[in-house]
Formats: sequence, C-alpha cells, structure tokens
Amino acid sequence: MTQKEFESISDLVESKISRLESIVEQKKEIMQNDYMRFFCFHSDAFYKVCLQLKEYRQLQELINSGRPADVVEYLLTTAERITYNLLNDPTLIYTTNELSNFAYLLRIDVKKDILREYRKLLASKGHTYKI
Repeated sequence: MTQKEFESISDLVESKISRLESIVEQKKEIMQNDYMRFFCFHSDAFYKVCLQLKEYRQLQELINSGRPADVVEYLLTTAERITYNLLNDPTLIYTTNELSNFAYLLRIDVKKDILREYRKLLASKGHTYKI
C-alpha cells in the first residue's frame, strides 16, 4: 500500500468516526431530554453506532501507528473473523431476555455493515478478500 492510499484510508476512517461521534451526540441529547422517547425510538440506532464507533476507533489506533502493512492485515483478519462468526454463530438465541436477543441481532447487523465497509476498503486498495 502506498503512502497516498494509507492516507486515504486514514481520512476515510477519521471521517467515519466524526460522523458517528456526531450521531452519538445527537442521540445523547435526545436521551437527556426525553429518555422514554429515546428508549422507544432511538436506542437501537444508538447501540449500533456505539458498536461501530468502537470498531473504527480500534482501526484508527492502528492507523495512527503508521504501519500500512499492519492496517491491511487488521482489515483482512477482521473481515475473516466476522465472516467466520456470521457463518458459524448459532441462529438460535439462548436467552429469554428479549432485549438481549435484540442486542444480539443488532450486533449481527453491525458486523455485516463493518464487513461490507472493510471489504470495500480492501478492494479499493487492490487487495482481494476471499471467503
């Protein structure tokens, strides 16, 4: 990966983090003003954004280390791990708590979103990802 490609990935990740942080601030304001409304209409999106933000911050830390090969390796291994987990996780949820079940489904949705994004990043930099 060239330095220009590395900087491009860094810029994309910084932009993504900035957008996610903006959403977090909006949702926090709603939560502070009217928790019942937040819980009913925004908590699922807030949970997903927080999970995405955690993942992109980890990637940003690696980018900040300045080692492009490590970033590519992270993207590849994370994509492989997510694919493996999505294909091999049990489809049944083993809890009677409806919110836990819903959170599990939201985590799966976030994993799929991150997998798509990482595959796009890898493809744009000429790296093929195989299942």
